[in-house]
Amino acid sequence: MATISIGCGYVAEMYPVDDAREVTISGSRERHDLAITAVDTDPAWVSRVSVPGGSVSLLAVVENKGNIRETGIVVEASLYSGARDRVLLHGVSSISELSPGQSEVVRFGPFSSIPASQGYLLEIDVKPSLSEANLANNVKVFQLNP
Repeated sequence: MATISIGCGYVAEMYPVDDAREVTISGSRERHDLAITAVDTDPAWVSRVSVPGGSVSLLAVVENKGNIRETGIVVEASLYSGARDRVLLHGVSSISELSPGQSEVVRFGPFSSIPASQGYLLEIDVKPSLSEANLANNVKVFQLNP
């Protein structure tokens, strides 16, 4: 067996080809990366008046793009007036855990009515996990027609 450094702080133990053991790489770094990968409404949003009875649910897909299991994930959804001066609808949900590569749909609502506004901004936000570096994919904001 020989131990070699392969850069970036990684160390590999090399075994002869006829040795049945696997190559072991130690020192891999944990990568935390939660992301909002899709957003939708149920029923589909055409305009506020197109929603039967004014009831609507907000949907978000949260994905663990990191390489370790994440727990206690908090997701928030807010529907603002177009000028963003009023919060019209707000919901908080949680996901108990997501394994690396796993996604889960989070549903907010149904909300029984949608207040009238000149325009709407929908913001979905997954709170960053401890030590998460890529925050650019944690929030999605959409402009919706009245």
